[in-house]
Amino acid sequence: MEKPKGDFPTKDSLITFILNANTQQRIELEFLRNVTREQIEEALMQGIEQNNADSDLSKIKQDIQRLSSGFQDEVEKHSTLTLSRLSKKKLNVFFNNTLVVETENQALADALWSIWFGKDPIVDTEDLVQNILVN
Repeated sequence: MEKPKGDFPTKDSLITFILNANTQQRIELEFLRNVTREQIEEALMQGIEQNNADSDLSKIKQDIQRLSSGFQDEVEKHSTLTLSRLSKKKLNVFFNNTLVVETENQALADALWSIWFGKDPIVDTEDLVQNILVN
């Protein structure tokens, strides 16, 4: 993700900016072990569910299945998944640098971003925020 411009006195102010900004953002993941496409679907949905407990996620689940259909059945170690948010609504998803999904589904983009920047993220947000601010 490109370093955001502005003053962010707290971690929460930076996360609020990330979730609400109509600016280009990118999340890049490199798989550190072999996984199946189903494991990726399950992990994405688990992260989305734990950050969107009060939402109807049936449509999002279909979108995640459509998104993962562009992956190989067996995802090898060092494969990459890139989520590229071009605006608040426009999302491109790349698997090993190949475009697998291009959508203007803001609900899907918001749900995916909530995995890392939601109320119950899957990562240590202190480290993540430090990485964003330093790089």
